[in-house]
Amino acid sequence: MSSRDLEVFTFAELAALWKTGEDWLRKGVSARTFPHHRIANEIRFTHEDAAEILASRAVKPASVPTPDEVAARRAEVGRSKGVAA
Repeated sequence: MSSRDLEVFTFAELAALWKTGEDWLRKGVSARTFPHHRIANEIRFTHEDAAEILASRAVKPASVPTPDEVAARRAEVGRSKGVAA
């Protein structure tokens, strides 16, 4: 175990590192959606906790349909409109 594994962050330290406010971290902990540790009744975050929080907030890029997929979708919609008429 390295000394980095034993390093922990407070709400203020992690918020400052990410250049954000503490409130959303506190809300995530209160909702039990953010991993954390309780040490002497104080909440702390390890490097692993921080990495998990960041990973959980990742936003995936939207997939852009290919021209063939667009054409197939249009044909499908056209067929369904023809059936209902």
